[in-house]
Amino acid sequence: MTCDDQSLREWYESYMAADGNALREHSPLVQAVKSDDLDTDAIEQRICDLVQIVYVTEGFCARCHYMFDNWPLQSYTDSCSSEFSDSLDEEDEEDLEYSEETEEKEHGQLPWKHARVGLYHTLEIEAAARSRCKFCAFLLQMLKDDRMLQTFRQIESRLDQLGEQSTISLSIHHRGGGDLLWYDMPNKLASSGGSKAFDCFTLPELVNYADEDLGIFDKANKWLRTCSEYHERCNAPTNAHLPTRLVSIAGGQPRLVITATLGTPIEPLRYATLSYCWGQLPFLKLTSFNLENFMKEIPTEDLPQTVTDAFEIAASLAIDYIWIDSLCIVQNDKDDWRQEADLMQSVYSGSYVNIAAASSRDAYGGCLGLRTPYFSDGVRVNVRTNNTQEGKVFFRNNIYGQSALGTHLMTRGWVIQEKVLAPRTLSFGDRGIFWECRQALASECLHDGFEPTNDPYLVFGTDHRREYFWKGMVSLYSAASLTVPSDKLPALSGIARAVFNVTGDEYLAGLWRRNIELHLCWHISGRQSTGKRPEYGHLDWIAPSWSWASINRRVYYLEYLHGSYLNGSFLDRYAHIFKTEMTFSGAKPFGQLSRGVLFVRCSAIVAGRLRDPAMLRGLNCEDSEFVSVDSSDGEKLFSVSIDCIDDGWRNNKEMVYLLPLAHGYAGWMLGYSGGDTVGIVLRKTRGIAGEFCRIGRFSFPDYIYWKSTETETQLKPFLRVLDESSQGTAREVCAEVVDNPEFPDEKYVITLV
Repeated sequence: MTCDDQSLREWYESYMAADGNALREHSPLVQAVKSDDLDTDAIEQRICDLVQIVYVTEGFCARCHYMFDNWPLQSYTDSCSSEFSDSLDEEDEEDLEYSEETEEKEHGQLPWKHARVGLYHTLEIEAAARSRCKFCAFLLQMLKDDRMLQTFRQIESRLDQLGEQSTISLSIHHRGGGDLLWYDMPNKLASSGGSKAFDCFTLPELVNYADEDLGIFDKANKWLRTCSEYHERCNAPTNAHLPTRLVSIAGGQPRLVITATLGTPIEPLRYATLSYCWGQLPFLKLTSFNLENFMKEIPTEDLPQTVTDAFEIAASLAIDYIWIDSLCIVQNDKDDWRQEADLMQSVYSGSYVNIAAASSRDAYGGCLGLRTPYFSDGVRVNVRTNNTQEGKVFFRNNIYGQSALGTHLMTRGWVIQEKVLAPRTLSFGDRGIFWECRQALASECLHDGFEPTNDPYLVFGTDHRREYFWKGMVSLYSAASLTVPSDKLPALSGIARAVFNVTGDEYLAGLWRRNIELHLCWHISGRQSTGKRPEYGHLDWIAPSWSWASINRRVYYLEYLHGSYLNGSFLDRYAHIFKTEMTFSGAKPFGQLSRGVLFVRCSAIVAGRLRDPAMLRGLNCEDSEFVSVDSSDGEKLFSVSIDCIDDGWRNNKEMVYLLPLAHGYAGWMLGYSGGDTVGIVLRKTRGIAGEFCRIGRFSFPDYIYWKSTETETQLKPFLRVLDESSQGTAREVCAEVVDNPEFPDEKYVITLV
């Protein structure tokens, strides 16, 4: 679609008048260009023409060389400030790159300054990237990752039609420990980067450009050698035993070997493991029928590409053995599968390196040759400021999330366990190769490593003793898929065993006994999970309702979201778990359960009814259900988060119960007056007095931050309801009232199933 000249001019005037900081992807002025038609053939021809005139030396085009040779000063002087403008004038094109600006911070803080360091057009960026300019490739990839490349070209097209400037400026802000850079909207300037920002850090030494073009196997060997020789945490002794079977690739002809027949090697036997997606297409696997033949040789011509690529990668790393589930577990023998699945923690913990086919959707997708053309997730350069030269590294702060956590492989539940347990993982995919071990992160473009960000790492820096590790891992794992839903707990059993080995804590269906009262307050991501949570006794029952494993949805812990509650630092507890009963159908205590019961002593329970959100006019019901509670001064509505639609307001004739678990302060909440009361929403089970199942959770804070106006004032009314009637309700619905409990007010016993 195209717009007429008058509409185009009106859009331009509004666009140029808009605050550069306010222009984002979802801004109306940006959304207005989304329906514009682009002549893709003309764009491609223009890029090809530009490729012919781009001059690249030592990995950078002339424009980038000039920028790096004239890098702005690390510290500004008072004489370099000027009035800030959020658009580019036509005469700015020649010498804009290095004019420096200041912008006052809000709330009377000291001014911070930033400089504009470059002007680019997206067609020029792509042409230079195709010509192997590393920084332009990095810029191009950022635009693609942000899904802004087409939008920028639509804006550029409009500006070009009007004969106006259409270039993108790069801005830099010096801050302690490094620089922050961002790209601006075409012909606009912003004084902060927002989601378009990326990081720049100074390197301890200059970049040797000759080292930047190592092959992928050279880089992989460098990482592995450095890790095995110098990383203490990655080489810590384990109790892992050799797998029952391995594939020997020594000599080029793969064959299956029984490790018990290998004798005792002089040095520990090194083997690789493979993490990959099987997919739906059939491929050659180990069965009881071909076991004997596999002991002689495994026909490589019949193997899928991912497996043969894994053989090649392992051989390039001088590793003679590899463990692959499809070739080392007898697939038509349930007993063998169950036995080997129980050894999974040992198999991956003892792996020398785990090879991950990050992008392949099935076993035929392969590991090698998948990198997207012109891809770059970072770049190392030498910059010059006056007469001083220093090395710099540029990368996006979500590099780990995109290259490790955001791959297709990470959508598979079993893979989370494989990556967590292995001391080091080498990933291959459309974003190149990626290295992660306990002490380092590196990528194909940043092969000397990069500074860690705030992502929840699966391998780097993990400490199984810390609660935040488990909570972050569960959040990732619960978002992944499993071909067999009943594998939800078994596919996590290896990590659970590893955590138990260092903490000794009691494992309870995906939760841990220490601080379990707070762990019970997990909640789902976004709206309710669709479908029905299977009740106990049904064939599709997976876990007790109080466990996050009972829900097919990504979950979060309050502790993990807020960076608080990690040590249970609440002032008050309303309930404690005093006994547990777990019945297992799989391996104890980390495998599949057949029943799980928590025995709770509580001091208060509030009764109410779920209300149909459609009937509550004037309330923001987008992310909440509401429980109606009768009080001395009329009906009170409290917002709650329901786990499943089936557990929600459709059953609004049934009474529900709010079980408060804790109240207090932690982390950044210490600055707020009233703290937070958290708990779970329950309903009675059928026929057993005092037995409840979970249907949701609630959190009533006494602070104004992200809560809506309907929920930010709910704490005080809830505390009044607790004082009025909660003990009477608890006495009425509990299974038992105890005398002289350990915690004086917690005398009402209920069970959670």
